[in-house]
Amino acid sequence: MSAAYRYAPHASLADILEDCQDALAFCRKYLPSLGVDVDSYAVGGDSAGGYLSTMCAHLFERKPRVVLDVFGVTDLTDAYMHQPKTPELSGRFSREEIEAALKERDPRNAKVIAAWDWEMEPNMSVKDLQSFWGMAYTPGREDRLRMDMVKCSMLFPELLRAETLSAEEYKDKLREYSPLLRLEGTYPPTAFLHGHKDEAVPIAHSVRFADKLREMGVDVIERYSPDGGHCFENFIEVS
Repeated sequence: MSAAYRYAPHASLADILEDCQDALAFCRKYLPSLGVDVDSYAVGGDSAGGYLSTMCAHLFERKPRVVLDVFGVTDLTDAYMHQPKTPELSGRFSREEIEAALKERDPRNAKVIAAWDWEMEPNMSVKDLQSFWGMAYTPGREDRLRMDMVKCSMLFPELLRAETLSAEEYKDKLREYSPLLRLEGTYPPTAFLHGHKDEAVPIAHSVRFADKLREMGVDVIERYSPDGGHCFENFIEVS
């Protein structure tokens, strides 16, 4: 089962994690009637999904049997993740339009699906995208605006609603929402997939998490690609 969640800036990180918990509650309510053992499940995802998977293993009352983290952020306090960006934008929107979109908070406008740069023309045809996704979706203006928003966003201030917090409260929130910094007691066996050339999320996020789990006696699998960048698994081909 693949669970969707509401995107920032309309949804905070707390909202997004609540969506994940609602997805699990849905499974626990409805899947037993289909003969599914809802106490035997795994969680996994890539990038933001990787982060949510490692975080949900902390939050879910009934822990997953296995976690798969594919180049997810594990430490929100990492200074690298807070460096100012010099994005290459689409040129379709003014900086004012992008900044206004980032400040918009009406939850009724929250999105749960969007195509990324490499999934839109000219990088990918609509036909190929629909085949890749297995659904009839045609990217439009909102998808391209969201890509510019993502490139301009500092990410965590929007997700944690930093404008409502003091500087010290914001630091506390970064620690609170860091899967690595929450590690203690028990944690499910975890597999990591990451690339050494990932410039979006440094490979150290997986390595440090894996090292800490191993110290705790947790079973760990690590697979690291020497030439892999962010989202490199989308381009793996088997001849």
